[in-house]
Amino acid sequence: MADLASQLAETTSMWARLVAPLAEWTVKAIASTTKAGRRTPATRLTQNHKREMRGGNPFVASKKPMTLQNVSSDCGIPIINANEKCRGCSVEESKQRLTKVATEGRVVSHSSVHKLSGPRRR
Repeated sequence: MADLASQLAETTSMWARLVAPLAEWTVKAIASTTKAGRRTPATRLTQNHKREMRGGNPFVASKKPMTLQNVSSDCGIPIINANEKCRGCSVEESKQRLTKVATEGRVVSHSSVHKLSGPRRR
């Protein structure tokens, strides 16, 4: 647990840069739906109001939005966005599913209900 805490502590500045503008934008969007006479909420995370008053540029998030890398849900290998699993994992899952369905199909085809329906020959 201490390792996790130390790793999180090392990345706090990065999280502040990435999350603060989004958090303030969300608060501003929510506040805009309330009474019109209220002041805009303070920007304590990015200090944008203070920068604007001093003539500086407001804090702007990075131009390129952060994208999460898609990884296989089983093994964690990076994959293409359209997939949930890598090739190896999906082949293995397909094998398991096919054997299960084949077994179920065999049971149904040998059941009495199937035999009672009789052969359908021309």
